[in-house]
Amino acid sequence: MVQPSSSIVSLSMVFAAGLVGGLWWLGAVETPRLEPLETFLSTLSTEAPAEVHWPRVGEAYPDLELMDLDGQLVRLSQYRGRLLILEPAAICCSGCQAFSGGQEKGGYAGFRPQPGMPSFERLFSRYSAGASLSDPRLTFVQILFYGTSADRSPTLAEARGWAKHFGMDSAPNRVVLIAPPHLLSAQTWAMIPSFQLIDQNFILRADAGNPPRQNLYHELIPLAKTLLQNSN
Repeated sequence: MVQPSSSIVSLSMVFAAGLVGGLWWLGAVETPRLEPLETFLSTLSTEAPAEVHWPRVGEAYPDLELMDLDGQLVRLSQYRGRLLILEPAAICCSGCQAFSGGQEKGGYAGFRPQPGMPSFERLFSRYSAGASLSDPRLTFVQILFYGTSADRSPTLAEARGWAKHFGMDSAPNRVVLIAPPHLLSAQTWAMIPSFQLIDQNFILRADAGNPPRQNLYHELIPLAKTLLQNSN
């Protein structure tokens, strides 16, 4: 993926970009009503938010305020007490499209999934020796930081269409959340695609990022299975 322009780092430009409407193309997927983030933005403080401290492994994960697919504000900490696998994602990311099931379901919004990349569900089952993302002790949280463009957050309509296209709006223990525009930065862009493992005490236990800090297949996924086994 090409690095985004410096406008991503600029809070004012990102907010402006997030409010711009446009034409929406969904191919075979039913076209949802375009719903920009005005409702979400109106609930946020007009003051510049404090800089987010993205943790190292072994540190507490930040309690992010995000928006769910009903347009309601939620705190990430509401999932505390469960094992979390968190995926920072972008609709315009070919790897994210593939990890979400693009090889089986096709790309979303005209984007082509990364060739040859299986879905994360398949990878999790393979490298955890048969464990399932549907395990009730686990929650898979996908945070959409970017929409169909690398200079803005996704609209609510885009996020709903994405979740419907990949079947995440009805899958058990899977959640799609929208990041607010003030979280868009060079740092969050560099996190995509990646997977992070957060334990029941809300501590980051593994981070398979870009560039990889830990191996997704041989470290993060096996550790997730171990933590699930230890939670019995």
